[in-house]
Amino acid sequence: MRPRFVLDESSWAGAAEHGSVAALTDAIERLLERLDVARERGEGFAKHGDYYRSDLGDGVKLFSVLFESGCPLRLDHDLASRLLLALDRADEFDDSGLVDYDASFDGEARFAPGVSWAHGCCRNGSQVAVLPLPLDNVRVGRMPVTVVDDTLVSCPINAFT
Repeated sequence: MRPRFVLDESSWAGAAEHGSVAALTDAIERLLERLDVARERGEGFAKHGDYYRSDLGDGVKLFSVLFESGCPLRLDHDLASRLLLALDRADEFDDSGLVDYDASFDGEARFAPGVSWAHGCCRNGSQVAVLPLPLDNVRVGRMPVTVVDDTLVSCPINAFT
């Protein structure tokens, strides 16, 4: 069964510059709530194999936030443990069929294999929505997504409601 959602690694970009551990904590809590709802509904979710390498800006990677004691964005132990558990439960999608790892959406091109994978799934008739880390600067809703020169006019970047 194909997952209903894919996690967007590119949405972590800028989290280090966002200003505070509190804002990042709130966004992670909201993401975890959405993943809990998906799990309760039996809706699977997937991530790219390099998701832990998501760039938060200022040289900080997600794995640093979760595992390195000297990280300036160190999370509360309980929150980090819950995030690790949720990410470990996610399937890893097969990226061998990706046309490209970069996708253009919301006005810029970025390294976003999860979005690129969702684009390919939607192009092939499987509806897969993208779950971003819901920081204030992350747009949600249906928006055009381009991978290479192929644009889907309405790719779902899921809202957190």
